[in-house]
Order: sequence, then C-alpha cells, then structure tokens
Amino acid sequence: MNFPFYRGDGTRQQCESPAKLPVPARSQLLKPEYYIADLGLKDACNVALLLGQALLLTGEPGTGKTQFAYSLAWELGFDPPLKFETKSTSTARDLFYTYDALKRFQDAQSGVILANPLDYITYQALGLAVLRTRNSDEVGYGGCGVLTCS
Repeated sequence: MNFPFYRGDGTRQQCESPAKLPVPARSQLLKPEYYIADLGLKDACNVALLLGQALLLTGEPGTGKTQFAYSLAWELGFDPPLKFETKSTSTARDLFYTYDALKRFQDAQSGVILANPLDYITYQALGLAVLRTRNSDEVGYGGCGVLTCS
C-alpha cells in the first residue's frame, strides 16, 4: 500500500486519490451488537422489563451507561434511545422542551410571525418520551397554544 507520510518540509506530495484512513477499532466497539453487559446489569434490566418499571443507571462518565441503552434498544428491536446531554446550566424544564424566544423575537422584528407559538418549541428526550406514550388523538393544543395530554 502506498501510504502518504507527512514530511513536514513544505513539499506537496502527488497523490492519485485521497488516502483512505483506516477505520479505528474503537468505532467498531461502539456498535451496540458488540456491547457485553455484566451479569448484575443484565439481571437488573430483565427485572425492570418484567415489572414494567424504569431502570435508573448511575455512574461516572465513560462507564457505559449510554452504550448499555443503545445495546438494549438494538437487541430488543426498538428505535435508538432518546438522549439528553445535561450541562451545568440545564434545568428540569430542559428535559422536556426548549423554547426559542430569540428566533421568535427575530421573526417578529422581520415581520414573519408564525401563528402557532409551538413552532418555536423543540421537544427534548423526556418531552418526546411523554408524547410517544400517548395516542395521537390524546395529544392536543390547550389554551395559548400549549401542548397538552388528556
């Protein structure tokens, strides 16, 4: 394989086509089918599934909580899990939705006013989860355009 090496002397090498970078082995390990859960986690998950209850995972960053969620969803044939990445400035409401007040202000200033305030709402992981537990005929718009579940 003719691999172009960096020389650092300011000369450009002539290549017939861009070099193909090797696929890192770590990216293969991040695939859900390669995740191996330990026995205690497997048992806790199965108990939660049997009881129809949530399973709360805690732990230090990088211990595999998210990978477990992707593996579980993949193995059981579900859609990928809903993911919310929290920050030090996150509030409880941020789990449900975010409202783009700045975009609404900009639209109002430029004369573009959307009739529905919900057009400026982005539902986050927990908000999407709540909405997905409802039938579409149960989800409606209450007063002031607020989304409600009956």
